[in-house]
Amino acid sequence: MSEFGGCSHHGSYVRMAMLQLRRLSDYNFGSDINSIMRQVQLRDGSSEWGRRSITLSEHTRMLEGFSTTYKAPSFDSIVRTPVYYTMDRASRSARIEIPELMRDINYFPQNNHAMFRLTVTLGIVPDVTFDVAAKEYLPPA
Repeated sequence: MSEFGGCSHHGSYVRMAMLQLRRLSDYNFGSDINSIMRQVQLRDGSSEWGRRSITLSEHTRMLEGFSTTYKAPSFDSIVRTPVYYTMDRASRSARIEIPELMRDINYFPQNNHAMFRLTVTLGIVPDVTFDVAAKEYLPPA
């Protein structure tokens, strides 16, 4: 049960990092995030059962392609060009490069609006480990 609680607690950090995208969601994706955190936790082969760490920093690709919508079209179906990014953990910054979007070539909007907006968020999600003294999963001090 402690591992389940750890996944749920860590999932709350991920959901907070996605707070700005939450209003664009058309379903409650909390349990889906928790499931991914469980998969990250299962990759910890060094800690003992019941105290396995959740190190998302080592498994960041597990969240790639995660969609917050069921009904609305996905980003990949609208913007059909690679989006490149670099992250600098020391300065807590990121750079995102999106090539020029050209309608009907690499940009396929679902309507005829003349304008569009892309929303990008950057959030900090700590890894968590089981603290024996506190008997719960906590981020590093």
